[in-house]
Amino acid sequence: MRGGSAVIHLRKWLVRIVPVLVLASQPAWAQQQAAQAQSSGGGASSGGGVRHITSVGLGMGVGRTAGGGVVAYHGFLARAIATRDVLPPVFQPALANVNFTIPAMAAACSTSVVIPRVFAVDARDANPVITVTLMTDPPQNIVQPADRMAPAAPVILGPGSYDVIAVAVDRRNNRVQGAFRVNVTDGTTPTFSNVPNPTPVGSEAEATSPAGTVVNIAGAVCRDVCDPAPTVANNAPANARFPLGNTVVTYTCRDSAGNVAAPAMTTIRVKDTTVPRPAGGTPADFAADCNNPIGSVVRVPGIVWEDNGYSAMQLTYALVVDPAGANQQFNPMPAEVTLTGGAHILRYLATDGSGNVGIYNLRVNVADISAPRVEVVNAPQLGWYNVDANVNLRITDNCSRLQGGLAVIINPAPQAQAINGDVMTVTYSNNGIYALSITIRDGAGNEATNNAIGFGIDRTRPGSAFAIPAQDGVVVNAQHSYPMYPFAETMPLNVSGDDESDGRPSGIRRVQVVLDPAAGARTLADATFNGQGNPQVGLRLQANIRCTDNRNGDAAALCNAAGEVELRKLTVGAHVLRTTVTDFAGNTRSTDGVFVNANLYYSLGLMVPRINARIARGGLNMVSLGHLQAALPLLQRGRTMAEVLLGDSPYATPRFLGGALKAVQDAATLLQLAVNASRANNPADVPVLNSYPSTILRAGRSDLVMFREHVLNLPGNLQWFDEAWEAGEFGIDVGRADDWLGALEAQIAADRWTDAANSGIEMFFSLKSAHSGWMMNYQFTPNIQEDFDTEYVRALDVLVSIRAELVQYIQVAQAPALDQIRRMSDQLAVVIANLEILIDTGFKDPNNLDGLTDEIYVEDLVNLQTTANASLAAANQGAFVRNYQWAMIQVVRYMAQASVRVATLVVGQRQNFAMFRAAQARIDSGVAMLSARRVQEAINLYGEPASTCSIVAIYHCAYLQDEGMTDIDLVRDERDSRTDSCWATIYRPSVWEDHAPVAGVPVECQWGNLQ
Repeated sequence: MRGGSAVIHLRKWLVRIVPVLVLASQPAWAQQQAAQAQSSGGGASSGGGVRHITSVGLGMGVGRTAGGGVVAYHGFLARAIATRDVLPPVFQPALANVNFTIPAMAAACSTSVVIPRVFAVDARDANPVITVTLMTDPPQNIVQPADRMAPAAPVILGPGSYDVIAVAVDRRNNRVQGAFRVNVTDGTTPTFSNVPNPTPVGSEAEATSPAGTVVNIAGAVCRDVCDPAPTVANNAPANARFPLGNTVVTYTCRDSAGNVAAPAMTTIRVKDTTVPRPAGGTPADFAADCNNPIGSVVRVPGIVWEDNGYSAMQLTYALVVDPAGANQQFNPMPAEVTLTGGAHILRYLATDGSGNVGIYNLRVNVADISAPRVEVVNAPQLGWYNVDANVNLRITDNCSRLQGGLAVIINPAPQAQAINGDVMTVTYSNNGIYALSITIRDGAGNEATNNAIGFGIDRTRPGSAFAIPAQDGVVVNAQHSYPMYPFAETMPLNVSGDDESDGRPSGIRRVQVVLDPAAGARTLADATFNGQGNPQVGLRLQANIRCTDNRNGDAAALCNAAGEVELRKLTVGAHVLRTTVTDFAGNTRSTDGVFVNANLYYSLGLMVPRINARIARGGLNMVSLGHLQAALPLLQRGRTMAEVLLGDSPYATPRFLGGALKAVQDAATLLQLAVNASRANNPADVPVLNSYPSTILRAGRSDLVMFREHVLNLPGNLQWFDEAWEAGEFGIDVGRADDWLGALEAQIAADRWTDAANSGIEMFFSLKSAHSGWMMNYQFTPNIQEDFDTEYVRALDVLVSIRAELVQYIQVAQAPALDQIRRMSDQLAVVIANLEILIDTGFKDPNNLDGLTDEIYVEDLVNLQTTANASLAAANQGAFVRNYQWAMIQVVRYMAQASVRVATLVVGQRQNFAMFRAAQARIDSGVAMLSARRVQEAINLYGEPASTCSIVAIYHCAYLQDEGMTDIDLVRDERDSRTDSCWATIYRPSVWEDHAPVAGVPVECQWGNLQ
């Protein structure tokens, strides 16, 4: 039973020898010592705070050990029991020490440490229980995450070595214990927080001795996260005595772990700004005798110098004799110098290596009791000169020479001087008046003076300026850049002469203004001015010089009493004004100014390149640019229409001025839009853009004013009219023209360009009416006893004159609406031919087979009415036709009224017919419109289809059988489109047989709504 007993005892001892780990509460540093282990046969081992008892071999050994606060009991079996799990787990991988370093830039003396995962394997247990204990105070249990791939939670550790105890226990409580070390190293870098800089730039230390300057360099402050007192050192020179200049001092810092801070440096700056100074005594001032102009020889006393930064041997020395005068310099120091008579300064100069200059002045007086002498060899006479003036002076002295010793004081100071022996030549070049004061003074203060020389210099040519015509922006040979003035206006000439100078000028003596010096050379102004003093001096500026070519009785005089140039007396085109200015010194300068005397034709010709030049410069907003480009062809069209002149006008009035003004009106509308667009987007462009419509409208006004003058000066003024009513109509037209002129001028002044252009067209219409005489006596009511031919002759004259002008129009190349104007001319030719027949032979009847038939008369009347109405198409294409329309409508009125009058007078009861009353009412309305100059309303009235229908109705009613059975007049062709609207008011000839008279009114005479 011994074997059984052994087994029982073995079980008891197995229970008793289960290791119990007792952790003593000792300081943390004690627990952080390294673990050690020993093993032997039944022996003991201890160290590092852990003591182990082990045994090997057969049998059981029992022992006890203690140390480091831990007691362990161990025992083992003499043999293995094959039927039980007695093998402990095995650490795999094996436990190994780990190292960590606190980062260099750590904010605290610690770092985050992740304890490595501990793994164990066991033959019988796949998941032995593992505990890991970090031996800190208190110990920390390092939890092993369930996820084998997950790291343990980090712990914060300071520098040092830490034991980690790992225990693995399988399910049979077999256990294995091991240890490894965690080493944490101080890796933090010390840093400097305060490096001294006792001598920053601008606050350098001042040198105190050539041997060096002591500068206090307080210790730099170095800090380390783990070491409270790192070691600081520097390489400053011994005793902190620094030489001149910059010395770099380098600081180093090392902590207890051997970490080294980045070197810190400071610059010690030592400068020397103190000048050298004499050491000990200095020589006293002394006197010497003067006995020769060449000068006396004087010994130079010696001086010993000292300096803060340099030794006396390192200084350089020089001597300056009379630094404020002759400034004679010696380097190295001379033993003696030669001095002329008078007071002298011997200036000693000692310069150290820093450029500081020590100065010591020694005064030496060379006695001189004789006065200098001055003689004027040559000088300009009193007066003005426009070249350099030279004065020659001979200057002598007993003790001093002119060059070196004599002070020559000349006021005012010359611009240049030269010395040749004892003769000084001074030159004056600057403008001014000179009264010379000459003083010669030797070194002893003896003086000679001369104040007898005076003269004036003005070598600057005077200039001139044109206030009017202003020359801003003028480009030579580019007339479109010249200032433009309308032909009918006056130009308030205003020029000035300016004697610009860098000194006092002689002043303006004369200003002349000559017009066109190369062609005619008419003097417009010649002003001479008086000066004062000797030499005479005039005003520097003579301004507001006006035209004086206005002598009474001189028909060729070009100016009015206000000094304004009457441009109508000049030719149209470019002119030159040459201003010649002369000053009292005889300097003269001529300056040319230019301007354009423009009528509408010339103005439009220059406006196109002027606008193109502005477009080429760029910078316009796109809206303004588009309007300007659209206006250019209209301006060219206006110039085309202004090219043909009115034959009887002395002012070159365009025959087709109305067409030119219509083009100007269209262009002005676009130019106004360009101005408006720039006012919103480019305000700086507004003045220039605004000048375009202003210039052409002022030119248009000019042509209208001259046309008005021409109309008022027609032969015999108003005496040429045959009848009083003609004079009345002439007066109405001129009066209306004057009203429109007033409106035009007010609108130009207010920059209302579109309104101004419209007023210009209205003014032209009235002037054209007054000038042409295309006027019928629309107040005349024909009577059967009166001669109808007087008004027919007047009508013929009007139409012939109109057609003659249309023929001229057709010959104008590029004129607008040429096709429409040709048709008007052709239609008028037919009417004119038939009117000539009517006037020569009368109406056709059985006794006058060569006369004009009623049918042709009506056809001409309808054609003339249609032509007047159709001329609107020409107007829409740019032609001005209102005067033609106005005159033709008057002819239509008379022919229609004559037709109605004859028809009602021959058969009295017809005047009660509705058609005659309607016709007479339209005629009366037209007369009222013509009388009130409601031109467009009259044109519209006589152009309406109702007027045509009235003419056709009266013809059918009164003239188809007025000659009885011999009448050859035919009914109107129903296919004539001009009468399409009539058949609702009168019956078609083809249906006359289908209707009967009504209340005694024949079918062909019935009028009204026949629908």
